[in-house]
Amino acid sequence: MNYILKIAFIFIFFFGVSTAYLFGQDTTVIKKDTLVQNKKLNELPNVNLKNLNGDIINIKSLADSGKITIISFWALWCGPCIKELDNTKSLLAEWEKKFNVQFIAVSIDDSRTTIKVKPFVSQKGWKYNVLLDPNKDLARELNVNNPPVLLIYNEFGQLIYQHQGYTEGSEYDVEDKLKAYTKKN
Repeated sequence: MNYILKIAFIFIFFFGVSTAYLFGQDTTVIKKDTLVQNKKLNELPNVNLKNLNGDIINIKSLADSGKITIISFWALWCGPCIKELDNTKSLLAEWEKKFNVQFIAVSIDDSRTTIKVKPFVSQKGWKYNVLLDPNKDLARELNVNNPPVLLIYNEFGQLIYQHQGYTEGSEYDVEDKLKAYTKKN
């Protein structure tokens, strides 16, 4: 009987882990006292990326804006990434006004496909500040392996929320996290 219970437990455990992986991994609003021990992952790193116009943007300087910074990692080949950015597009103006956010969409397309990003963004009508990370420098610094990954940093550049994966409606979870954070501060 114990053997059957152990097998059932193992099955339920692995089913739960695989389901979380397939349907998005979410962490709740991270409080200051429960920040991940790896400080490198909790703060905006000192990495330079180019925007679609070729201007160099320092990621760490985003914290100097005094705004909450949302960074969304995406790629042209990632269907869920594109769906997330499409669905977030209609909420962005409200978020900027209500929560004082800046939204940065970081393309991790490689150097061969980076040339296609600007026309794609234009065709989609996205008004995001799009940065290019063809060598995955920022992705590596923030331990991002597979998009979509969404990170929210407070106005001091400290990580307060992270989410991997996308399911329809996840943008409203992000809005809830923004509401929760801004109410506490």
